Amino acid sequence: MITVLLVRTGAGLYRVACDDYQPIPFEDPHPHWQYASEYVQKNANEGDVVLSTMPICTLYYLGQTDYWLRQNEYYSFEDSEGVLRDRYTGAVILKDYPAFRKEIEGKNGWVIGDQKLDSYFTDPEVLSYVYENMTFVPEGSDDTIKVYRFEKKAEQEKQ
Repeated sequence: MITVLLVRTGAGLYRVACDDYQPIPFEDPHPHWQYASEYVQKNANEGDVVLSTMPICTLYYLGQTDYWLRQNEYYSFEDSEGVLRDRYTGAVILKDYPAFRKEIEGKNGWVIGDQKLDSYFTDPEVLSYVYENMTFVPEGSDDTIKVYRFEKKAEQEKQ
C-alpha cells in the first residue's frame, strides 16, 4: 500500500514539474497587471496612494495597495477601529462614494483598474468621478488595465 502511494505521489509531482502549464506558485498571477504596476512604481512620488480594483495584484507587482476600489461583493473583515478591509491584503475597502471621496481628499495617487472598474462592482458616482476628475495615463495602460492619476492640487482647483 505504501509503495502504491509513493509511486502515485512521485508520478503526480513529475507531472506538475514537467507540464507546460505551471499553476501558482510557478507562474506570476494575472501577468497583465505587471506593466501598469511597473509604470506606477517608476512614476510614483513619496506619499502617493494606490487604489486598485484587484488589490492582490497591485500588492504582488507594485508592493503597495492602499485601497480596494470596489463597492460591492468584497472579501472583508473589520479591523479593531471598525475599518472595513480586504481579507487578503489589508487594503481599506472604499465601499461607497462618500468613503471614496473622504479617503482620496488631500492625497495624491493612482487608480489601477481592470474591467471591474467599468462594471457593477464600481458605484456609478465613483466611476464618474474617476473619469471626470482624474487624468487617464495611456503610457501606463493597455487593453486590459487602465491607469489614472489624481493630485490634491488639481482636485482642489476643479471644485
